[in-house]
Amino acid sequence: MLKGVTRRVVEVKNPDGRHFERAVLYLKPESDLCEKDAERAAKQYLDGIDPPADGIPYRPPRAIFAALCLGLLITAAALAAVLILYTKM
Repeated sequence: MLKGVTRRVVEVKNPDGRHFERAVLYLKPESDLCEKDAERAAKQYLDGIDPPADGIPYRPPRAIFAALCLGLLITAAALAAVLILYTKM
């Protein structure tokens, strides 16, 4: 925290009810929203954030990339084995 600097903050208590106790949003210094409008905008913003559907966990692209690389590695090993077998005949 910087001393001598004040920031306008909107705190939304119990934004989702199940997982979060509160959300704190910082207003931009150039914002000219009054307190009621800032609270309304904060609630609309938080309502627009969708939780994962059906409890399916998010799989980052890194996991998908690793799975594809593993599949390609297995395919390359199988092709190498087939080539070695056919060249010995």
